[in-house]
Amino acid sequence: MESNKTKLIVVRGYQETGKTTTIWMVFLELVRRGAIVKSFLDTETKTTTYPATLPPQSKRNDFEAELDWNGISIVIFSYGDVYNDVKNKMEQILPTKPDYIICAASIRYWAFCAWNLFEQKYTNTMYERVCFWSEKSADPKDEEIVKRPTVKAIINYMQ
Repeated sequence: MESNKTKLIVVRGYQETGKTTTIWMVFLELVRRGAIVKSFLDTETKTTTYPATLPPQSKRNDFEAELDWNGISIVIFSYGDVYNDVKNKMEQILPTKPDYIICAASIRYWAFCAWNLFEQKYTNTMYERVCFWSEKSADPKDEEIVKRPTVKAIINYMQ
């Protein structure tokens, strides 16, 4: 694989498994490690400011962000439940050739889901794609603890 190809980091899971929370945690960890936020958009409230810590669960809206981490360009979007939303965003981002795209992809019981887009169009033969499962905590208060190993694995992959 050519080193100048965009690498896809996909957090996948069923609906309500915390894909957005996992991606929020990755975003905040990158910022904590010195990534510069070039743009940020809360897609629900349309605000462009981001919190310094993980927002309360009721405020973890889907978001889009662009970061620069020591010369590495990263684009993040956390919404992954609607096939066409993911498809449209990928088509918008890929021509800009970021080093990494971090995104979510929902897996459902029927064929037309966001994950199928990655299996059919953004395959490992075309892109370096690595996937991480989003696990749901049995107890909501343990959610961050359950997701921390995934966040650490994503950051380690990027280093």
